[in-house]
Amino acid sequence: MIQNRRTTVAETTISNRRAQTRERLIIAAQEAIVERGVAAASVEYICETAGFTRGAFYSNFADKDELMAELARHWFAEQLQRAQGALAEATAGTGVGIDDIPAAVRLFMDVHAMSPDWGILTLELRLHALRTPEFRTVFAEAESGIAGVIGTMLTEALADSGLELSIEPADALTILASLFTFVRTDARGRTETIEQQLSNALVTLVRPMESASS
Repeated sequence: MIQNRRTTVAETTISNRRAQTRERLIIAAQEAIVERGVAAASVEYICETAGFTRGAFYSNFADKDELMAELARHWFAEQLQRAQGALAEATAGTGVGIDDIPAAVRLFMDVHAMSPDWGILTLELRLHALRTPEFRTVFAEAESGIAGVIGTMLTEALADSGLELSIEPADALTILASLFTFVRTDARGRTETIEQQLSNALVTLVRPMESASS
């Protein structure tokens, strides 16, 4: 019995260490991609950035393609967590009315107070998806998953205030996400206007619910 417990503890320790190694490699890959781009971010450079050997890399990932797939899932999961937290805090169980949209967007931006590297990584991943069919599938599935969850949350928050989106949630999120990404990566430095732009865009995309207006 004691031996079994020791084995379990040892296995758990190894599992935790491996998870930490994978996490560090993913973060290092993000840093390398921002600095050099996906194509130039070699396995060797990612390992150097992470402070690991190639052996550590290949004991966790079969190749760079597998790392990229895991990076995409990890990245979208992080965006989902941020968005869920922002929406939950912005609505606080009371919904989002027209007059509440600027404050809700401001809170969303506070939660998403990211460095400029966020925009670079976003564009690099999208470009890699366009160039690589296998990664495109993984990227599209991860993006579709987060859009579905956020779309449902936004729809419910608006409904609590008698509002609804005037177009499909997925289409509305595509518009808002595209605007968000564009302003975050605008070389002319117009990021200070993003709150107003997102607020204006969201206002134009909502309307009173038909049941509430009839």
